[in-house]
Amino acid sequence: MNLADKITALRRQRGLSQEELADMLDVTRQSVSKWEGGQSVPDIQKILQLSAIFKVSTDYLLKDEEGEEIISRSDAPFPNTGNAVRISREQADEYLVQQKANAIRYALATALCILSPLVLIVLNLSPVLERMGEALTNIIGISVLFVMVAVGVGIFIYSYLKSRPYGELYSGAKVTGEVRTYLEKRKREFTPLFTALVITGVTLCLLSTIPLIVCSLMYEEYFYIGFIVFDIVIMSAVMLFVWGGTRWYAYKRLLGLGEFSKEGRRKARISEIVGGIYWPLVVAVYLATSFITNEWGKTWIIWPVAAVIFVVVEAVIEAIFGIKKEKDENDRDE
Repeated sequence: MNLADKITALRRQRGLSQEELADMLDVTRQSVSKWEGGQSVPDIQKILQLSAIFKVSTDYLLKDEEGEEIISRSDAPFPNTGNAVRISREQADEYLVQQKANAIRYALATALCILSPLVLIVLNLSPVLERMGEALTNIIGISVLFVMVAVGVGIFIYSYLKSRPYGELYSGAKVTGEVRTYLEKRKREFTPLFTALVITGVTLCLLSTIPLIVCSLMYEEYFYIGFIVFDIVIMSAVMLFVWGGTRWYAYKRLLGLGEFSKEGRRKARISEIVGGIYWPLVVAVYLATSFITNEWGKTWIIWPVAAVIFVVVEAVIEAIFGIKKEKDENDRDE
């Protein structure tokens, strides 16, 4: 059997249509049809996904051998239970526990990144600048910034590596029956806490500007103190968003809701590509502007402006997908 025959046999054995398999792999039905017809072959990433979905080794898929039996991997993270890759209650609980731990790590890493420019900005705004000198002040501030960002990025990478065993959850695993009912109940129970976290975070964001306004209008020489309070309050708000959001998205991912539905995954891929280009550009603009102007106490405004612009970009992406969804529904109705 060659690769084309094996994909066809494994798909039929699982009771999947070409379109269902395509959805699990985030490709078109035509791509699956071409694989099975021998007109093209999947790339290595799709081979790995096929291996996980069908519970066979990549060697089995890639080697052309006659009469080889289909042997499921005993160490696969999710069992083959018929027509779909299904998740047991124990596996769902394990994933939720892992994401709860990740939520704490993500919140900590985010806090470090938000606080990283604080020392540099405060040193440049406070009377310390005159006593230490501009050069020494910038060296200390920039060193602290890079160390905190490096630690934050390290935590993000560690959390990502801890999540890798659950990668199949992103590609077609399904939660049905009693397990789905159980997860929907747990999601409902978490909803009040998540709502409270969001409301608290939004309230903190609104209140965070008060110290800046007060210090700017009444105690200008202590503006740096207002900025410290502002940054800490914003950090606290974002930590609440990240901690609650990570756990909330874990439920949505398991249940295949919102951005983790078929359409949502496509939109997320576009947002990820846009973000992957946009934020490095923002960092480059921030650093270039700050070094050229040496106005570290003012160039931080680039970040909130960039965040607002990105929200607009995300809204545009959302609108495009909304129009496309409505068009598809109208086409089906006709």
